[in-house]
Amino acid sequence: MGSAVTCEKGCCGCNDADGDPVTLLKASDEGHGGKGDRYTLPEAYETQAKDRQSRVPFEVVLVRTGPLWQSLGLYVSPDDDPTVLSVDNVYGPSLISEWNAAHEPNLNVRVGDVIETVNGITGGAQMLHAIQALGHGSTAKLMVR
Repeated sequence: MGSAVTCEKGCCGCNDADGDPVTLLKASDEGHGGKGDRYTLPEAYETQAKDRQSRVPFEVVLVRTGPLWQSLGLYVSPDDDPTVLSVDNVYGPSLISEWNAAHEPNLNVRVGDVIETVNGITGGAQMLHAIQALGHGSTAKLMVR
């Protein structure tokens, strides 16, 4: 016990608020049924995840113009709750990275956030379709929590 690894896969959402991999703490040498070592998230990450659940919803307005118009900068996926989309990754340079740089941290879009509406549209599948249909010059209004 006591050793650590850095998660590079992002398969379990173990990225910090900046989207960087977090260091996982080794919980045991035994693993799950001999399948390898077990690792746990640091306590600070668990606290951060709880903070995201209690975030006040805010609106993000992205206008698809300029040199980055094609890159929203988000990887999203359906959530266990079919009414929202989960933010799986935030990358840049992109419209979202520009938004994050221009706004206070409490208005930054981060891994683990959920998108509740896109241009007033609700429902995970419908929101994905709405995002994919956005063309040059269009505006995306995302309600994020």
